[in-house]
Amino acid sequence: MGISSEPTVLTALVLIAFAFGEEILFRLGIQNYLAQQFRRNGNKYWVAVVLTSAIWALAHANILTPEWVKIVQIFPLGIALGFLFKKYGLESCIFAHGIFNLSMMWIGPYLIT
Repeated sequence: MGISSEPTVLTALVLIAFAFGEEILFRLGIQNYLAQQFRRNGNKYWVAVVLTSAIWALAHANILTPEWVKIVQIFPLGIALGFLFKKYGLESCIFAHGIFNLSMMWIGPYLIT
């Protein structure tokens, strides 16, 4: 699955599986937990979204050099997915994340070189 690899069906399936797993962990798990904690201290759902997006971006940081490039790419997507989760639920996040991963499979190598 390196940058120089040609897209394959297996790569696409792995990227969709990553989207599925990450959304369950980050949106359904971490973001829901943080939202519950912040709800106790006022209704500050946006704080849960921002913190979860920051954690998610840092988890992706080791993929590119310099690492800040991946953080700048992923953090805004995390914000969007966080509010998408709040408004439309987990399935919409998995779908959007999967589409993003699949699109990056084809256009990503052109953005990096």
